[in-house]
Amino acid sequence: MLRHPAITLGVLVATIAATLWLFVGVPKGFFPEQDNGTIFGGMQGPQDSSFQAMQAAALRVSETIKNDPAAGLFTWR
Repeated sequence: MLRHPAITLGVLVATIAATLWLFVGVPKGFFPEQDNGTIFGGMQGPQDSSFQAMQAAALRVSETIKNDPAAGLFTWR
């Protein structure tokens, strides 16, 4: 680098120019512009719970959400 200061300066200028170009060109923000209304959830029960007990609990949760007026647009798959 010490023997070729012009090349070193050229690489520095090119790096700064590329950084500025990418800063302007890359989309900003971590959140989407539009909310699509999708919510994902999960259930976790005791480790000693049987399949039948978890199935009954899942049905209770499902019915509770279906009967909630705030979840009126909720679609079940």
